This record gives sequence, C-alpha cells and structure tokens, in this order.
Amino acid sequence: MPTPLTISLATIEVSIFVALAVFFSCSLALVYSRKVKIQQPPVGRTNWKDATVLLVAIPVFTLLVAYAPSIIIVALLVLSLLVAFTSFLGSIVKRGIVSVPIALVLIATQLVIRNIWLNDAIVVSSLVFVSSFFMQTGMKSREVVYLAIGYSVYDLASLFILPSLVRTFTINSPVAPLVIILTATQGRVVGGGDILLLTLFVATLDTAFGIRIAAVFAGVSVLFTFVVSATIAAVTAIPISPFLTLAFLAIVWGARGSQAKPSSVRSQESQEPKSRERTSG
Repeated sequence: MPTPLTISLATIEVSIFVALAVFFSCSLALVYSRKVKIQQPPVGRTNWKDATVLLVAIPVFTLLVAYAPSIIIVALLVLSLLVAFTSFLGSIVKRGIVSVPIALVLIATQLVIRNIWLNDAIVVSSLVFVSSFFMQTGMKSREVVYLAIGYSVYDLASLFILPSLVRTFTINSPVAPLVIILTATQGRVVGGGDILLLTLFVATLDTAFGIRIAAVFAGVSVLFTFVVSATIAAVTAIPISPFLTLAFLAIVWGARGSQAKPSSVRSQESQEPKSRERTSG
C-alpha cells in the first residue's frame, strides 16, 4: 500500500512565500508593462539574435561562477544589476537622474547587510525591466518561445550538471541572481532566468490577448509553483521554466483558437454589409 503524501506546516509556510514571490513578480510585470513606456532603441528591434546572446551568456556565466575568482563574479553581478535596476528606477521616477544614486545606495546596502528581501526586490525589479524592454522593443511571440525553450533545456540540465560550487556561491554571494526564500527551517530558490521568463510571458500575453489571459497565466503560475514547492520538499532549487513554457504555449494556443472564427461565420459577416447596402438602395 503506497504511503500517503504528508506535507509539514514548515513546507506549506515556505511554499506560500514562494507563491507570493511569483505573484508579486507577475503583478509588477503586468503593471510596469502597462504603465511604463520604454524608449525604443535607435536602430533595429530586439529579436532572436538578442535571445541567442542571452542563451549563450547564461551558461558562460555559470562556468565563470564555477572556475573564476569570486570577486570577478560579484563585480559582474553588481554591474549587471546596477544597469538594469537603474533603468527600472529611471523609468518610474520623474527625475531620471535621481535613479542612479538610489540604485547605488540600495545595491551598496545589499553588499553590506546581505538581506535576502532586498536582494529579491532588486533582482525582480531588474528582471521586470529587462522583460518589458524585450517586449516593448519588438520581440515577437515566436522569439519569446525560442528563448523559453532554450532556457528550459538549460534549466533542466543544470539540475544534474551544475557543480555544487555554483549553487553554494549563488546562494552565499552578497548579491545573487536569484529569488531566495528562507524560513526558520526550510528554503527555496527560484532562478533569475525563471523570473525573467515568467515576467516576459505575462507581458507578452497582456500585449497579445489582454489582461484577462495574462491574469489566467499568472494564476496558473502561482498555483503551480506552490504545488511544486510543497510536494518536492527535498529540492531547494525549483526549475519552473519548462512547465511555465508549456503553460504559456497551451494558453496561447487556446486563446488564438477561441479568437479564430469558422470560415462560414466570417463569410456571413462579410456578406452582411453588402445586404444592408442593397436594402438601403
């Protein structure tokens, strides 16, 4: 007889915080993409080439974490977060010049106090800007899918290939490209790439199909993340990108199918104006 699944209160507690982190990320991405207009680049648009560069940069950075001196990795993380976080603040603050000292102070504070909540806020805000930048500068749905599939392959492979040194560094670093949730007895980690895809999916669905479809996806993401965190308690790192990609594709397929009308209906609608013209004549 199979042993029934038992979930401790501590597991439920940390899973609720993980779900809230996903909910906050989705909500911020939705509000930001609707309220903030990002300046278009002077030449071209964001496309599959930019997605390819990102897909190459992620594993390269992973190798650097494993073999390069930690001070170099921290410097790269600080520089990357400073650029993205400053851009995020500059797009919502009336006086954009103020965003630079604010970002510098907050990141410097994080380097000193190493607070996971501040780290999470900086990381999520920076990734929301990046996802909105991709969406508002011309990245198409098929290019979003290309990026998602590529990262999902990396995400699954990282569970088995990445050395423990990488995970130890990213969690113990003063700044980490992760969303870290810690309670008294348990902890969970959601990768920055997962949050980037999550916010990019929300912005894409909102742009293509409206806020209702984006909200449905956000709700599915929150519920799924909670279930995975609660039922796979032994896994501290949650690889949600493959499952979010499948959910995104399913919702896009369903939304496009519901918007598509049968040919008979379209032909009938096209004939109605002509019949009205004949009647009035």
